[in-house]
Amino acid sequence: DNQWLLVNAVTRDYQNKLITSKQTDTLVANLSLTHHELIKMNKKISEMNYNEVKNYLVLLKNGGKDIRKQMIEYYGNYAFCFSSLIVMLFGVPFASVKRKSGIAMQIGAALVISFIYLLFTKFSQTIGYSQNWDPILTGWMANMLFLFFGLIVIFKTRT
Repeated sequence: DNQWLLVNAVTRDYQNKLITSKQTDTLVANLSLTHHELIKMNKKISEMNYNEVKNYLVLLKNGGKDIRKQMIEYYGNYAFCFSSLIVMLFGVPFASVKRKSGIAMQIGAALVISFIYLLFTKFSQTIGYSQNWDPILTGWMANMLFLFFGLIVIFKTRT
């Protein structure tokens, strides 16, 4: 057990719609939070690696916070590492087939598909959060869908 000495503490009692508060000079509290965990909580998420973010989110969840949105962003950022592979699945067929429209049209089409991929990534994360979908599924949804279509494009491309 981690005993904490709280100075100038305020305790609140919630009963039905009535809230009573009481201030005390000192209060001894048993918290499952360690000093080391508190130090980690002061670090910005943008400064953490994937393992630190995961541990931080678990800590927030254990503290009772709703972390669905953060978990969707976590899995979405993890899935985004594979975005170059997904975009490449569309780019290779465009580059391997000579068309009369020229290379500029092929590059433009690949850029449009990449832009649609990025839009769908954010759109699916927003929909997944509002519909209470599983964070892993929501974070990886764009990759799964575009991987599926990318493989179809590769197999249907004739060289």
